[in-house]
Amino acid sequence: MTRRLPAPALLLPLLLAVAAPAGGSAVGRIAVEHGVEDWLQTGEETDLQLAALRGKVVLLHTFAWDSEPCTRTLIPLVNDLVRANRDRELAAVSICASDDEGGDASARPTRLHMTHAVGVAKEGECPYLVPGEGGIGQLFLVGRSGLLLWRGDPVREQEAFLEAVRLALGQPAAPCLERDLRPELGEACAEYCAGRYGLARSLAEKVRGRFEEAAGEEAEGIAADAEHLIGLVSRLEQEHLDSARDALVKHRSMRFMVSIDVLSRGFPKTRSSRLAQEMVKESVRGRFAGSFRDARDWFEIRGERPPLFPARRDREGDRFAREIEKYLRKTHNDVGATQEARRLMEAYEAVD
Repeated sequence: MTRRLPAPALLLPLLLAVAAPAGGSAVGRIAVEHGVEDWLQTGEETDLQLAALRGKVVLLHTFAWDSEPCTRTLIPLVNDLVRANRDRELAAVSICASDDEGGDASARPTRLHMTHAVGVAKEGECPYLVPGEGGIGQLFLVGRSGLLLWRGDPVREQEAFLEAVRLALGQPAAPCLERDLRPELGEACAEYCAGRYGLARSLAEKVRGRFEEAAGEEAEGIAADAEHLIGLVSRLEQEHLDSARDALVKHRSMRFMVSIDVLSRGFPKTRSSRLAQEMVKESVRGRFAGSFRDARDWFEIRGERPPLFPARRDREGDRFAREIEKYLRKTHNDVGATQEARRLMEAYEAVD
């Protein structure tokens, strides 16, 4: 089983959008803040502003207490995604439209088994509370870099939504873009969010070359945006080189594989990817070679983990469980990778 990076054909149409439709942000732009101040519960998060949640995949959805599609389908779907991905830096923010039904609203999230953040806002106060074709129950998927990756009705478009979540969870953590970049950097930004950092830097360098000598404030701004993205990529590259070397010395096999994966897939055919492969060869020569091999094998398998695994039993989950079983049969080391595989398998087997 080979770990896949998000394909350009899947991400580029999402990330090159520039015109914002009503409600929230345009796909491909930094997600605007929700502006919610009234919280029924905050879950595990201490700061629920989207800027504070950068580095995590965020499921931000709107709903109404009296909407049956929301309470019977949308909220259980979000609940299961939260349960399934506690170990993958996924957060959820549910925003309900204010109502006048009375009663103790603070008890409602518990009745719906919601353990994540739930806020209340009025239409007009929160930019995401704009009814779409399916009513108020819309979901906005925010990637680790703070960009809006998908928006729509996840009940009607569940297959497309879950694929977008899978891609978002598969994106390696990277420095946040911090600001919207100009449309001239759209393609470079898309490659950055897809984990193709070397290509993103190359594209940004071409944009910088076109505009750095041009006159005018707009040209200067475009060149500055390009320089910003180039700097982010270069810092990320050095951080993962340092992290891989440190993990190799300290025998931290899973941390080692995370950095090796970023360097190999994110910077192909570069000095960094060559250094990464040299470190991989070194890792399987010492007395900890077995644990590094197991970590490498598990890293490939877990990259294909379905977004609802292990919270829901289904055909896709069963296929992934069989891959885990194959891995556990051949491994002989009780390392972090093996422990993670066993924990996921036990959780899946416990699902009714």
